[in-house]
Amino acid sequence: MKNFLTCLMLAMFAHSIPGSSQQFLIDAPAEKRLQVLWQYCTDQLISDKDSVEIHRFFTTVANTADSLEDVSLKAYAQYFRMCYRVPFSSNHEKHFAAGDYHSPIALFRKAQQWAVKNRHPDIAASCEYFIGQIYFRAARYGHAFEHLLKADKAFKDIGYHKVPAASIYLYNIGGDYYRFEEYEKALDCFISALRYPTYVPRLELNTLNAVGLIYARFRDWTNAAKYYRQGIRKAIAYADNAWQGIGAGNLGNVFLSKREYDSALLYHRINYNLNTVEVPEDVAKSALSIATIFIRKQQPDSTIHYINSAQQLAARFYNTAISDGTERLKFRKRFLVVMMEYYKTKGDYRNALMYSDSITSVTDTLNSVLDDKLLSRAIEKVSLEGYQTKLQLLESNKRVSNLKLYLLIAVLLWIIVITALLFRRYRTRKNHQMHVAEQEKKELKLEKIKAEEDLRNAEVRLQEYLETMKVNSTLIENLDSELSQLKQTTSAIAHTAVTENLEKLVSSTILTDEDWRHFRNLFEQVHPQFIPQLKDRFPDLSPGETRLLILTKLKISTREMATMLGITVDAIRKARYRLRKRLNFDKESSFVTAIEEQDF
Repeated sequence: MKNFLTCLMLAMFAHSIPGSSQQFLIDAPAEKRLQVLWQYCTDQLISDKDSVEIHRFFTTVANTADSLEDVSLKAYAQYFRMCYRVPFSSNHEKHFAAGDYHSPIALFRKAQQWAVKNRHPDIAASCEYFIGQIYFRAARYGHAFEHLLKADKAFKDIGYHKVPAASIYLYNIGGDYYRFEEYEKALDCFISALRYPTYVPRLELNTLNAVGLIYARFRDWTNAAKYYRQGIRKAIAYADNAWQGIGAGNLGNVFLSKREYDSALLYHRINYNLNTVEVPEDVAKSALSIATIFIRKQQPDSTIHYINSAQQLAARFYNTAISDGTERLKFRKRFLVVMMEYYKTKGDYRNALMYSDSITSVTDTLNSVLDDKLLSRAIEKVSLEGYQTKLQLLESNKRVSNLKLYLLIAVLLWIIVITALLFRRYRTRKNHQMHVAEQEKKELKLEKIKAEEDLRNAEVRLQEYLETMKVNSTLIENLDSELSQLKQTTSAIAHTAVTENLEKLVSSTILTDEDWRHFRNLFEQVHPQFIPQLKDRFPDLSPGETRLLILTKLKISTREMATMLGITVDAIRKARYRLRKRLNFDKESSFVTAIEEQDF
């Protein structure tokens, strides 16, 4: 009779939510019912449907669980009915006022109270987890990690193997660590997630891909390829072409990094053929990788085809509102690098130089954006570490409080009063000292992190600047060589035209006053003591002599130095000779060695 009533209720509900089946829970094995319910709600995006239908659905599921005597299924049906707008929604924020994250949090706090009262610790921990994720989506990272760490501790106390949907919780906590570039912790969470039942097939594919990405970041190509292959096999089993293509593209990048071009081409073409419509932004990257392979195989027609294809595919995604600005800049830089390599291989140094300059511009913009993100992440890391320290102090204080309780019971009342007063005074002073010390420690740590990041960024930018100038110098030498050959084979008019073009190119590489200010700023960040000590020991140096000494310190070759300063190589040698005599450098050592021996 109970099963008959259950089927009747599910049949009624089947008319309100398309695709529901009156038997999908009854026919499932007992240990799989909650998993089946979770996957069904995810696939149907049930949280985005009409509230009356949702309440009716979960009420029916709770009644079905009663008839099946499934306590866990009933508890989760009641839990979801209270918080239905968040767990299975494609975008839960649309159900609340703009910027209102307090309302969904209030729903989970109420559900958590119910779970604690009815002795459902896994649901109480799940509420803590969802509160943390809501804070995370609202960019309140301090509060987010406070709740996520509490949830993780509660899940561990219960035992993740006893927690329904453990793979979902672990994957998302791992994703939060990944956001903070805590790759080791993220990897541990992702691999742990793979040990538990898969409640949502696509989440398993995400997890395998994330593990592969972390190993690729560590340049552990063997493990990266291993997990990408597992993801591809799972995607084929789930008939998920999109993730089959994404996994193939990532595996192709592994082979491209190893310069195994035939294997790289095979897998990138799989992604290209599968995902051109569904995931154009990923296929655009594969198209650039394929173009790179054809450049190195010296097949220009195929190269141009895939470069054009990459541009068309990127335009369909990166020009939309949903695309990320940082990703758009990264794709632009990747495209420019491919174009520069293409023209350099063709021997078209003019266009290669143009794309080289564009790469520098995009890199500067991208570095500026990434610097802001790095600073934000550094601040968020300090907040997280501060909270972890706070938890440890709370646990320590709890143990101390228990010890005090036992001691207080053993002593007389008048000793208790005196001891308590003295301890309170000491405790207040000690806490104040600890608070002051902790604040100073946090400030020093934050300053240290920022200083280290600034130095690394300055070193990278200075190196990129020098590399750009070296590339430009090489291009000019090649063009000059070509000019010499033309003078022997062409007319005077052609000589004049080529010479004018060369002079324009040379003038474009000479350091302007603005270029020099930017260059000197980077140099002073990397070598802060050089210029002050130089001026202290040789106060009469001219600006031009100072420039020559700075470039010598960086071990710029004489020819590259001449190109950067817009003078002849012979002028550089004469200037060095004058400086050697003026500064009384050792005649036996080279000019570079003489500079290094000054120990600036």
